[in-house]
Amino acid sequence: METHVKEISVTMKRVTSIALWFSYFSFGIANNLLSPLLVEMKNKYETTIDEISNVFIVVLLAYLSGALTCGILFNYFNRQLMVVGLSCIMATGVFSIPHVPTETLFFVIAGVIGFTAGGFDTSQTVWMLEMWRGEAGVYIQAQFFFYALGSTVAPLLLKPFLLEESKDKNITLETSFPDSFPTTMPSSVSNSTGESQLYIPLSISGSIITLGASSILFLFCFDKYVPPTQGQSEETEVNQEYISRDDTGSIAKLFTKMRNLEWDKIALAGQLALIVGFYQGMENCTFQFMPTFTHYTDLAFPEPDGAAVLSGMTGAYTAGRLAGILITYYNVSPALILIFNLVLATTGNIILLIFANSNVTLLWTGAVLLGLGYSTVFACIFDYIEKHLKITNLIGASNAVVGGLVSAVYPLIVGDSVERKPLVLMYVIFFGLSMCTIMFSSIYYMTVIRKRVSNPQVGF
Repeated sequence: METHVKEISVTMKRVTSIALWFSYFSFGIANNLLSPLLVEMKNKYETTIDEISNVFIVVLLAYLSGALTCGILFNYFNRQLMVVGLSCIMATGVFSIPHVPTETLFFVIAGVIGFTAGGFDTSQTVWMLEMWRGEAGVYIQAQFFFYALGSTVAPLLLKPFLLEESKDKNITLETSFPDSFPTTMPSSVSNSTGESQLYIPLSISGSIITLGASSILFLFCFDKYVPPTQGQSEETEVNQEYISRDDTGSIAKLFTKMRNLEWDKIALAGQLALIVGFYQGMENCTFQFMPTFTHYTDLAFPEPDGAAVLSGMTGAYTAGRLAGILITYYNVSPALILIFNLVLATTGNIILLIFANSNVTLLWTGAVLLGLGYSTVFACIFDYIEKHLKITNLIGASNAVVGGLVSAVYPLIVGDSVERKPLVLMYVIFFGLSMCTIMFSSIYYMTVIRKRVSNPQVGF
């Protein structure tokens, strides 16, 4: 006898979606605060870019731990309350960043933020796909749009304070990097101003994250969310792409099809983790190191100008995701959108590879094209896969962990070389784009091309 679970109304689905969008906006802010601060923290703790960039490794490893741990705990504890708790801890970490006196404590705080980010991120995508099962296209695009909006706000919040600090300390910003630092730069340039001024944008950011947690808590008190149940017929419908209709088959053939179905699901989940890993590493590495990259090219962008380039890239990233919502609304295939994104990102990568050391305008152009190219990749991947594979808490957590392990290699390579050879960032991006293309081609082959053998009318 089936247990009846109250179905969430369409109105509450929309209200919940709005709360999730806002909380994902706050997550976008939290996840993009460290990148513009990288050079700032290097000066504050009197270290090197190579050493301070290890903070991204700490964040990533903590993210993986958080994703795996919370992906399991979500099956036993209320997901809404856990998300509220994770967000509050994340906000506390953001509040603390400008006040930590040592590099070691800075890494610890970054690890706390990374752990909470892993659990938070795992919950949000699964929650949205679960709630709008079969109709998640527009809503998941909107969710990633709000993340992009948050990633745009983060460097904009920080930029005025980085600029004010440079003026106060009379730093000579025209000197070419990395050959030498100007003799007028004191060794402890950020020690006082970093704490006294950076706490303002970081306090604003922490407050926004807390507000996002409050919206989820309000929903819990007003109308507690209950995950929908899924019957056998619905499970079959979700994966119908893999079952050919053959009413004349024997029981043995039916068991063979069921075994093939399970292997296909495992293969799809594995390829999903890999494409997410290659893309996530590429995107995170680009956003983390773009200000540093512009700082150490022959054009030697000052810190505030590097933050401005990051804002331009994330602005294009956000605009692209807004366009993705509108395009998805008119039922354009996520596969076509994804292919277009990869072409744009590859074009931007080539422009930066050739002109980043010589032409300011083309550096901006390449960064904007990268932002546009990255814009809807994540959303399109999940929108496409969701039609062929049910995304559960376990798949979401496994996807985050495996994907994170793949993406962990990126900052190791870039952080070690970006000061001496900044173009290493572009080589890493090109590798990531190539692997994303290969992985999606494999997924498309499994879900479409192979099926055309029995049904030639199947397309995008």
